[in-house]
Amino acid sequence: MSTSTYAADRPPLSGALTGTPWTLTAAAPAVLLPVRLETRFAGATLKIRVYPDQIHVDDHEPGLTAEEITAGRAYWGDGLPDGPTGTPDEAAWTDLVRRFGAPRAGWIARVLEPVGGVFPDPLTRTGPWCEPARARLLPTQWYAVGRTAGGTLFSGTSDPVTRDLAVGPSPVPAAAAGTIDPSDEALPIDGGMRWTVDFAAAKAAGMAFTVTVPLDAKGVPERIERLVVFGLDAATGPAGSARALARLLEAHAATDGLAFLAPDSPTNNTGTDAPAAAPTAGAVSTADSAAGAAAPEAAAALAAAALGVPLTAAPDDALAAARRAPARAGAPTGLARGGGATAVERPAGRLVRRLLWPASFGSLLRHLLPVATPAERAAVRAHFVEHVHAEGPLPTLRIGRQPYGLLPVASLRDWQPAGPGEAKAVALLTNLWRKVWLASPVPRIVPGLADPEATLLEILGTDARVLEVRARSMLGNEYVSWLWRFARLGLGPDWREQVVEPARDLLAALGLGGPTDPRLSLAVFAKQAYALGTPLLDGPGAPRAGRVRAYLDALAAVGLRGDQVPAAPGDGPVPLFHRLLRAALIAEHSAAADAFAAEANLPGAAELPEPELVDIRPRERTPVLRRRLALPVPGTDQTVGAYLAGTSADPRQVRATADLRDFRTALTGLRDALDDGLPAAGLHRHVAGTLGLASHRLDAWITSLATRRLAQVAAGPAPGVHVGGYGWVVDLTPAGKPAMVARPADIPESVAPPTLPLAPAGAGHVHAPSPAQAVTAAVLRSASRSHGGDKALAVELSSRRVRLAEQLLDGVRAGQSLGALLGYRFERGLHDHPAGPWDQLLPVLRRLAPVRAHRVDPADDGRTRVAVTVESTATVDGLELHRLHTAGGLDGWLAARPAGERAAVRDVLADLADAVDAVSDTLLAESVHQLALGDANRAAAAVDAASGAATNPPELHVTRTPATGTALTHRVLLLVNVDTRFDRLRQDWPAARGHHPRLAGAALDALASMLLPPSFRVFWRYRWHAPDGVTATVWRPASLDRMQIPAVDLLAAPPHPGRPDDAELDRRIALDAWGPLRPADVGDDWTLELDYDRDPGWPLERVSLAEFLHAVTVLRDLFGRSRPAAAADLGDDPSVPPQMDATTKAQADETWQAARQAVAGLAALPAPDAAGWDEAAARTLLTVAAGLGVVGAVPPPARPGAAGAVADTAAAARFELDRRLAAHCRVVADLHDRVPCPPGGCTCDPATDFDRPDVPPTRRLEAQIARLRALLGPDLPVLPKALAPEPARLATALAASDALQGGSPHPVRRWLSRYGRVRPAVGRLQEVLTSADALDAGGVVKVPATVTVAQLPYTSGDRWVGEAAPRAGAEPLSLVVVAPGGIDPARPVQGVVVDEWTEVVPAEKVQTGLTFEYDAPGAAAPQAVLLGLAPQNATTWQPAGLVQVLDEALDLALARAVDLDSLGAAGQFLPALYLPTNVAETTTTTDFVPDATLTPQGGQEANR
Repeated sequence: MSTSTYAADRPPLSGALTGTPWTLTAAAPAVLLPVRLETRFAGATLKIRVYPDQIHVDDHEPGLTAEEITAGRAYWGDGLPDGPTGTPDEAAWTDLVRRFGAPRAGWIARVLEPVGGVFPDPLTRTGPWCEPARARLLPTQWYAVGRTAGGTLFSGTSDPVTRDLAVGPSPVPAAAAGTIDPSDEALPIDGGMRWTVDFAAAKAAGMAFTVTVPLDAKGVPERIERLVVFGLDAATGPAGSARALARLLEAHAATDGLAFLAPDSPTNNTGTDAPAAAPTAGAVSTADSAAGAAAPEAAAALAAAALGVPLTAAPDDALAAARRAPARAGAPTGLARGGGATAVERPAGRLVRRLLWPASFGSLLRHLLPVATPAERAAVRAHFVEHVHAEGPLPTLRIGRQPYGLLPVASLRDWQPAGPGEAKAVALLTNLWRKVWLASPVPRIVPGLADPEATLLEILGTDARVLEVRARSMLGNEYVSWLWRFARLGLGPDWREQVVEPARDLLAALGLGGPTDPRLSLAVFAKQAYALGTPLLDGPGAPRAGRVRAYLDALAAVGLRGDQVPAAPGDGPVPLFHRLLRAALIAEHSAAADAFAAEANLPGAAELPEPELVDIRPRERTPVLRRRLALPVPGTDQTVGAYLAGTSADPRQVRATADLRDFRTALTGLRDALDDGLPAAGLHRHVAGTLGLASHRLDAWITSLATRRLAQVAAGPAPGVHVGGYGWVVDLTPAGKPAMVARPADIPESVAPPTLPLAPAGAGHVHAPSPAQAVTAAVLRSASRSHGGDKALAVELSSRRVRLAEQLLDGVRAGQSLGALLGYRFERGLHDHPAGPWDQLLPVLRRLAPVRAHRVDPADDGRTRVAVTVESTATVDGLELHRLHTAGGLDGWLAARPAGERAAVRDVLADLADAVDAVSDTLLAESVHQLALGDANRAAAAVDAASGAATNPPELHVTRTPATGTALTHRVLLLVNVDTRFDRLRQDWPAARGHHPRLAGAALDALASMLLPPSFRVFWRYRWHAPDGVTATVWRPASLDRMQIPAVDLLAAPPHPGRPDDAELDRRIALDAWGPLRPADVGDDWTLELDYDRDPGWPLERVSLAEFLHAVTVLRDLFGRSRPAAAADLGDDPSVPPQMDATTKAQADETWQAARQAVAGLAALPAPDAAGWDEAAARTLLTVAAGLGVVGAVPPPARPGAAGAVADTAAAARFELDRRLAAHCRVVADLHDRVPCPPGGCTCDPATDFDRPDVPPTRRLEAQIARLRALLGPDLPVLPKALAPEPARLATALAASDALQGGSPHPVRRWLSRYGRVRPAVGRLQEVLTSADALDAGGVVKVPATVTVAQLPYTSGDRWVGEAAPRAGAEPLSLVVVAPGGIDPARPVQGVVVDEWTEVVPAEKVQTGLTFEYDAPGAAAPQAVLLGLAPQNATTWQPAGLVQVLDEALDLALARAVDLDSLGAAGQFLPALYLPTNVAETTTTTDFVPDATLTPQGGQEANR
């Protein structure tokens, strides 16, 4: 840890400036906005750059766009019957905020607020972004003053600062800027903000300059202890500067948001708190007023008075300029509308300070350190109560997410006291500050610090308020003298001098010495302090406002005597606040008795310095408070205590009890504040802060002088303000010269000089595949470097380790535990070890680290208990074994093993450790990578997996190379135009439509017919075998056209689900064979044999049924796995909705009618043995049922006894058709959102129920498809008609098919063949086309399938993306269309989408990421706006006076880091809380012993 102390002999920075260039009146405060500094040594020259902080930046554009004007007028009700309105509703405000954000919405509403029902004509702008962001309120010139470690001063100035510098890009780049040359490595930035990156441009703009630093004896620049840069706008008067500041605050209110932070608001994330969101604005109405914000001591009122800005609209302000008309009288400014503007914090703090004064500084100055007269004590008390603020005198302003404290500062060295009493106080503060506080060691972070984090935590742990209270015993000198005299203590003869001299010297150095020693300097303090276990306000637990209110009431009661104040407010621990209030009340009674003694000539009631010894001398009664208050008041029957505790018209009593009554008023005021909503936590904050004022908060006392001066300035005529900026840096040391190396050969001369500086050791770089991965590498590298190369953060992601981690994580995702997987790996390693196998060691290792499971058991008390059980000893838990090994748990066992075994086990344990580390590194990198991508959920999942949580680890992205390039979509379609080309289709596939309802789907039948050979070319063979097993007929051929079935039925007729060898086609063939094909000599007991394979003697044009059925299977698979083509599939706009197809509805209607007729016919059939049984009619009806897709409906062959089988088949078919008709009714009912028809009683009206024109076309078409699938089976492909959304565009693209393929139609065939190997759907299509070619598909109607390509959007000269890269910037859609004879896009098409996918064509150039070592500037802008106040005798501000104020303000910041532990010998006198105790006088003394435990000395103490 590094600490620093202040040397009193260091020259002030003001000594470096002697000129008087300014004519700025000293009556106006100097409002200094913070800036950030960057510095760099160049020999003896220090380069300084100045960067404005957020508070300087104005990116507000007051003019409104046309959209904003329309929305703003609508907000106020323009166009409504009763509009405009003065109180828009919440919905209007919500809509305005949604569109423009809360800050901008507030500005729009305020600009357009109608006055008298008339809207203003506002300032306008042409677009949403017309001006760059600019830095406002910059000084005229920057001054720099520094002091080296040797005490040498130096200074410098900048060139004049350009006003309103751009700090952001311009929406309209200068014409001279031209286009950006990709080969130019210079930073592409417009001229307006070039100063932010170019030192020469910054110097010309006045935002950079150089100073010469003194050199040491070796010619090296001295270490700069402190550098302050500052400046004021010397060209603008105070009134103009105040107006400019008001405009800047309005700009922030309209862009970032403006608010006041409540005390104790978190400004960063902690374990329990998160910072508040960015400030938001409330809804605007004509009732808005600044009354609450302008209330005395409201946050906005305090800030406005300090900054010299108004809280209500003015005729010349930014709002009036934007309105081009004055705003409503009394309309609040953006500052007055900010969140927390009406908050009032000062009164509660003032009351607490008044109440604790008598027990702290009041008692100290009366009894132990009587260095002030009564009048001076009263003046100090009044000043303390009014101006010494524990939490700062002014509220904290928040701009966007950045908080800014408002702090008045003045030079204590140049302070002009108003009188001798103030002079004494200023001298005491100066001496305490310079000789004690600044001389104390303060933790600081300096370059090269071994543990900067610990030092930072110590600094941040120094709270402004008391966090812990301890008590320490103190004995007066008189008491110790008598004790030494009677108890014969082992003290030397010079013990008095040993006690007195250090304190006497200290008090003399502070200006408090005198001819006699004050009692404080003679006191003897205990070496140990004891911590008080008592709560501060109430306890245990959170403070209860009711209990605090109760003891405030009790202490404020009129008539309560000073010797009767209760020692405790009730049961439980006594709150420290109650103890202090009791002591203060007793002190006020004692002071009142002393004043009354003088008024009533009662010397016995007069106050003596707190007696150390009571009744110790013979015949002497010590006038303790109890005895003084017990004296009778002459002329009354009351004692002094009762007389003072009550009320009286006696002027003497009134004068004597003035302070006592004021104290009671403060008690009741604090009670009333609690009644009015002051939270107990807020009171706790004020009490803890006030205790800090009595201990280590000297900075608050010094600031109080500037606070009082600011209040005096604000109370007079408005002087305006001066505006400017300030910034500081400390501990600047020139870095050593870097080693230079020759430029590498692969670096061009044009981009680098011949020699380059060598990077520091380990500084390297990482070239990552993407910027996000580069960020990940940077974060991981930074963490490792920041923690001194901690092994836990030394991440290695070699390909071997990543593969290993991926394998293990895959196993975890599959349900295995990581411990088990590592165990398998460990055991395999032992088995496969080159010196092994060592399987004999496994039983022991399994017992040492078995696989354990966790079980959660309920307990009797309602809680749960986690029990650990051994799940398995069949394998070792690798993770547990690794933990044992790293903890040394295996050392003893290994030491006992033979050398060979020990070496082998250690080898495998090292491999195990590498595997664990690989998983750990990979998951750590993944979590950081997901955070870099902004995905907190996936980052948390990676952390959970790394911590062993029972969750699946996420897929790793950190190790993947992102695919960048052009996205293109391929869509493969099989389409057809059903037209006159297919009129003769029945010649190839003879079938009656009445027997085969599926023929209503003409498109599917046409596609099947064109992709299969005609039925008259498909043959099989058959023969019969006699019962003797020897006699058989010859093989005879038969063709498929005999079946009289269409191709679509073959697609829709899958094998029987229960008997795969009993397919519908098999039954039809058997039926035909036993019918017309049966020879006369074949009896019913013969057996039919079928052969579907090819007869070698057949001609080539014949196709065997086996070959045909394979083609059918492939085609069925293609249609079954494809989806129907819709209109959106015929273009590149996916939002085109599906179209209603009347043809599909007609097909569904026809199929429904066929099903109804078949059911009616089947229902009318009598039993086989009944009259009227017609087997031929039954067989016809079953043929129709089979055509409807009823499985098993093909009747058996006409053989003796077949009537019963036919009847059974008819009954089953009827049942299935009834079920399908019921399903159809449910579809219709769903379409109309009604209850389905009752079973067996369909009441659907085909004219009105089978469609619903009032619903979207998508739902109508889905209903028709559902109808068909309900009637024909769920697997039936349904192909609705679709119209291309842009037929001419598609026709043009299709016509250019050969041109897209380079003038040849063949590349697409090769493309299908290649993609068929990796895309299963394309492979099915390719197999269908190959089969059609091989079997010479088509017959009388022969329309060969053509394969064409189209590309959308299409431009002449384009190449098809299936063969060539797409044009730059294009993301085309590739259409591969397979169609019999081609298609006409102008006519309806039907078909299927075979496959569709998107792929990324790698770009020629990709964006990668480079991360490298960079020592970022460590300085930051201060988070405070300083309000500098000139000495009262000054007439003008001058640089020397302002830098003195800043120099002391920085010293004040150092003093703020001092606590009691670092004050050394002076710390023993603090805090200023001295409470007397006497076991014989318990009614008027305080005893902390019951609430104390002995602890080492330190912390905040109360002396007793």
